[in-house]
Amino acid sequence: MKFAVGVIFLIILLTLPKLALGQSTICDPYKDYDCLLEKVSSVLDNWSSAWVEHDIERYFNAYAASTSPLDNIEYKQWKNSRVARLTQSRDIKVNITMIEIKPLSENNIGIQFIQQYTSQGYSDNVIKQLVINADFKIVKERIVSKISAVEAAEMISWINNK
Repeated sequence: MKFAVGVIFLIILLTLPKLALGQSTICDPYKDYDCLLEKVSSVLDNWSSAWVEHDIERYFNAYAASTSPLDNIEYKQWKNSRVARLTQSRDIKVNITMIEIKPLSENNIGIQFIQQYTSQGYSDNVIKQLVINADFKIVKERIVSKISAVEAAEMISWINNK
């Protein structure tokens, strides 16, 4: 595991530019992988908590403006469907674990994680991928695969017991 993290860190050192953190702090992945990991975790926390809290403005602020994160769906159609889901779902809980970061280009970072979602009358567990840009905004989103609750728990347990 340490080798994989080291390789990922080396790739980040070679490919990513300086990335802004908030308004006053600069996250420099050339020097500080932990800073980048903290920023990515913060993006995911803000995105998922806005979802849980039905905070539509903050939820959409996590995404790049006027860009549909889903292939073959226009922004307006995607946004309307998300507003409907955000306002209709009740008792939403989102748990994000096993975050992996992978540089995709100079300006984009890939993030993969397990997402456990529950709301009144629905639940699922998925392996999800996001692509975020240098402004730490989501530009792409996709479900890699659905997994059972048992598989999710086993994967999380396995990683926690390493």
